Amino acid sequence: MKRDVTPLILAISLACLCLAFTLPAQTTIWEEDFETEGDGIRYSASNLFYGGGNDYFGRVYGPTHEYTAAGSGNPIFLTGTGDPSNQNGLYLNYSGDYFLAGEDLDDNSGDQLDTKSITFDAIDISAFTNLTFAGLFGACNENPCGSNQYDDNDYIRVFYNIDGQGEVQALCFSADIECNGPGDVTNEPLHRDPNCDGDGGEGELITCTMQEFSFSVPNGSSIVFRVEVHANGSHEEIALDRFRLLGEELGGDCTDPVVNTISTSGGGCPGETVMLTVDGLLNDASDWHWYELGCGDTPVGVGVNVWVSP
Repeated sequence: MKRDVTPLILAISLACLCLAFTLPAQTTIWEEDFETEGDGIRYSASNLFYGGGNDYFGRVYGPTHEYTAAGSGNPIFLTGTGDPSNQNGLYLNYSGDYFLAGEDLDDNSGDQLDTKSITFDAIDISAFTNLTFAGLFGACNENPCGSNQYDDNDYIRVFYNIDGQGEVQALCFSADIECNGPGDVTNEPLHRDPNCDGDGGEGELITCTMQEFSFSVPNGSSIVFRVEVHANGSHEEIALDRFRLLGEELGGDCTDPVVNTISTSGGGCPGETVMLTVDGLLNDASDWHWYELGCGDTPVGVGVNVWVSP
């Protein structure tokens, strides 16, 4: 007896941006991981300085927690949990060997301003869509409410500016205001601030173990990212690393195929094989998959032609 081959259903996936049942993968458009000195080359920092283990802003060599480079003799000291004088903290989960860190930013060894910023060079985004910024963020004073050091005016903020239309504040980290009690706005832990209202109590706690946070970015021709940090006291410790911009490449026009018929050739009796062939306007479709009974069922073959045994 012949076996009915009509239950063999054609499943189509297109090798272009209008893929059926497959999402296009994001690619890394831009990345800054601070592995090499980039001030004046890839970004512009308002003031990099080292005044001591609790007063600095700049690149840090992670394995030894030394400012600028291994063997520089300029260590940074981190609080961690407990008495700040014990220096219990170490940054973890940074990318590569270097990251950027700061503490007591208005120290007289620098420009004595309590706010520091880094503006990154413009990035061409004209050939991409579905853009996402991602970065690692840490704060290495892990003491609880009332025993920490971050105040209501301390923060980390990430801005973007597309095509010179003005900065948009997209990602914020602030102290958990009043977590120790009503009216207490000093010496609190640092959290992600989801609505950027200056109170981070509703967001994730930031610790010595750097965490990745991200946000979506609109399309445009070019984008500039800027990070701004405020920390004006010892033990108000922050760290940044591996900033990335991800996106999907824009493709040309993609035309769906029009399958008019599925033709057969060869025999159909037991022991014989039958070739099934897609006929129609194939257009941009190039990756064809055949399944028995329906999509996702038992695979039969790939390509515009497939041999089956009834």
